Amino acid sequence: MKHFKKNPGEHTQSVHDAKRIAITATASLATIAALVGGGVATAYGVENLNSAKAEYSVALGKSNKSSKALKDAIDSANKLAKDTKDADVADPNTLADLKSYADNGAFKELTKAYNPEEPRTLHDYNKVIDYAKARKADIKTAKDALDKSVKAVEDSKTEKQDKDARAALAQSINDAQGAYDSSNGKVDDENVRNDLKAKLDDANSVKDTADKATAEAKRAALDDAKNKVNDAVKSHDARVAQEATAAQAATQAASARSRNTSAGRGGSHSSAVRRSSASRSTGSTGGSGVTSINGARDCTFRSGDQSTCQGAINVGGWVRTTASDGSHTIYAAHSNMGGSVLYGLHVGSKVNVGGKTYTVSSIEPSEDGYVNPFTGVALQTCVNGVPTLWHLQ
Repeated sequence: MKHFKKNPGEHTQSVHDAKRIAITATASLATIAALVGGGVATAYGVENLNSAKAEYSVALGKSNKSSKALKDAIDSANKLAKDTKDADVADPNTLADLKSYADNGAFKELTKAYNPEEPRTLHDYNKVIDYAKARKADIKTAKDALDKSVKAVEDSKTEKQDKDARAALAQSINDAQGAYDSSNGKVDDENVRNDLKAKLDDANSVKDTADKATAEAKRAALDDAKNKVNDAVKSHDARVAQEATAAQAATQAASARSRNTSAGRGGSHSSAVRRSSASRSTGSTGGSGVTSINGARDCTFRSGDQSTCQGAINVGGWVRTTASDGSHTIYAAHSNMGGSVLYGLHVGSKVNVGGKTYTVSSIEPSEDGYVNPFTGVALQTCVNGVPTLWHLQ
């Protein structure tokens, strides 16, 4: 650390020591000039003395103004050091350096006002002026060092805050990725998962470089999208559970009435379907009374395992599910996502499917939730929670 000057004596001799030196009656330049004679010399000496007096006042004013600025800076540094903990900064050494500067005795000495008794001679004026200027330079050096230390602490605090925000964002990314992966096929509206994926990609692009504000904004958007997916999964699970309960109840009731499959194909189940659908929407039909099923999406499943297309059906609308062996095709939709249009169909009804017109040949509720093997084309939705087929020919 620089050794700061304490008094003008370090240049020549102390101002106060200089005042104790015996000053003869001939010490004044004006007096000397008068003794040697000549008005020009006398005027020159007085002019120099007056100029020194004016410079003396300015130098003292600037020095003491610098002292006040240094004192304010030390007070501010002390407050920053008091309000900041090691855990608040990325590098605790910056905080230790700041405390050492704020408590530095040489710095505090420079905060005291410098108010010497006014000198009497030009020589003494110049010594005090030189000291005041040197003192001001020392104060500037001290304040520059203090300001640099303050900035180092503030930068370290910002670095720590950015680092913590990025760590929190990384945790949110991990949680959101888990929600995205586990929700596959378990939401009724795939748009919520698509939105979460977009937010994940956005967050991943800045996770290593984001400042605090950016990281917090990305994290908030990501958490919101994740929560929407979680809510969608809950809604899907509740619907599936409700349909499963209704299907079980319907199956038990059907089993109690009859287990004769041929009777079900012949009309007893068809009648039940017609009765249950009487109070429901009949769907939209053309002017000729032909019901149309259009805009179906394709999904191929392994014969005997239609569950592979359940995710596509859950999204909504009609899905054309075709067995991998080509033995049969089912056009399926949830009852609350377009499937209820089938409630108005009965044996003999005309249906236009993908531009081809069919006739309903039989209506078959499933037994124990499973569809009996068949060949051809059928429509499927749930009636009171029971998966039901409308066979077409």
